[in-house]
Amino acid sequence: MRDTLEKVFGARWFGPGAPFGSRVPDIDHPVFGNLIFNQGAKGPYWIHETYDDDELCIAIDTIDVSPPSKEQENFYLEVKGSIDRYFDLCRPIIVPEYKRWFDKEFPSSWSKAFKLASLNIPLNGERKRDWEITFECITESTGFLFTCYFVKGEPSGITVDT
Repeated sequence: MRDTLEKVFGARWFGPGAPFGSRVPDIDHPVFGNLIFNQGAKGPYWIHETYDDDELCIAIDTIDVSPPSKEQENFYLEVKGSIDRYFDLCRPIIVPEYKRWFDKEFPSSWSKAFKLASLNIPLNGERKRDWEITFECITESTGFLFTCYFVKGEPSGITVDT
């Protein structure tokens, strides 16, 4: 029965360290806020879940329950402080998808079409590792999320979810 519940609801609720097994580690981080430890398909990570439209969802790669590193904090602060630069890195793959999905021209300013929705922070804040950034489309009311994937520090692909 436990195996079935774990498959349906995930290890976070029924696996090792889960609420229905034992307590899931969490921390109140001075930069990221409340973080909950999770085990994903690609390995463990800390997550800051959002319940407010103006809040950023943050996933922080880790190898164990150690808190995020100073380098990861710096990565986060640098991306948030230079979001125009990071959107420009994603522009060559986001703009064609925007045009394809909505059959209209991209606005003159990216912030008229998108807002930052989530950020995955790589181990040790190393940009040359795989990571991703998600922008939410604000010109359409359907909640389209454009996720840009970085491989070895370069944008390499995109997915669009609703």
